[in-house]
Amino acid sequence: MLWALGAGIDLPSLPNVSFRVRSNKRVDAPNGEGLLDLIARQKKDLGDRYPKLTTLREGQRTVGVWQGEESLVRYPDGTHSFDWVAVSRERSTLHPAWIHANMRTEVVAADKASLSDEEAIVLWDKLLEGVRFRVNAPPTQTGDMTDHNGVVATGSPKIQAP
Repeated sequence: MLWALGAGIDLPSLPNVSFRVRSNKRVDAPNGEGLLDLIARQKKDLGDRYPKLTTLREGQRTVGVWQGEESLVRYPDGTHSFDWVAVSRERSTLHPAWIHANMRTEVVAADKASLSDEEAIVLWDKLLEGVRFRVNAPPTQTGDMTDHNGVVATGSPKIQAP
């Protein structure tokens, strides 16, 4: 799959945590299936071979203007795999074919995860709520996210590690 746009954040205080956002900015690209449908299909296809995961949270989630789905899981070794995917049927610059954000944590010692489940969820929520796109550039021209000088207000959330 070709990612048309991607960005990531590295947190010096948490070098074993990665956060990435990818999007297909083409409005004519295939959408794909929703995250929860994809997970259900994988569980069905793999049966007993599907990894033994602990689901921390799963369901619908709105981020900014995008309706999406998230799945937050922990693997048996304590690592976390958090995903949020929005699949758009609108197919505009503001609502691209899909947007995917993910956060991964790693184990820093043989028996200790880098973040507890609660710490990982707090960090995920802060990072995900900070995701914004410039929406007042052509061709969207929403006009509702600029200040009095016409500067795009993208937000600048202050994110601190738990």
